[in-house]
Amino acid sequence: MEASKKVLIIEDNKRLADTLNYSAHLLKLDVYTSIGEIGYNEIKMLHPDLVIIDYWLNEWGGNICTKIKSNPITNQTPVIMLVASQKMGKAIKENSANAYLSIPFNTNQLNTVIHQFI
Repeated sequence: MEASKKVLIIEDNKRLADTLNYSAHLLKLDVYTSIGEIGYNEIKMLHPDLVIIDYWLNEWGGNICTKIKSNPITNQTPVIMLVASQKMGKAIKENSANAYLSIPFNTNQLNTVIHQFI
């Protein structure tokens, strides 16, 4: 039997974190939730198959993504960045995120993006 895929959600907004968590559980993924810089440390311990980060996470979101992508141990981990506007796509690419999803989003959009990487 194949092991469940792990998703780490780094989000400080409880409602948004709950929505992401619920959607990932419906996809039968093991979900871990964290906030801020703690999330980066958890990436190194959990070795998730996917990380979802809010770009505006206490001003850490973009920094965490950059750290993930510059670390040889974590740089292959796909990152989905949540953004407030589609216009932020360029900023996300500069942080080396693999994909971005504009808030608000619907569950189908989220599932489609997750399935690209899991």
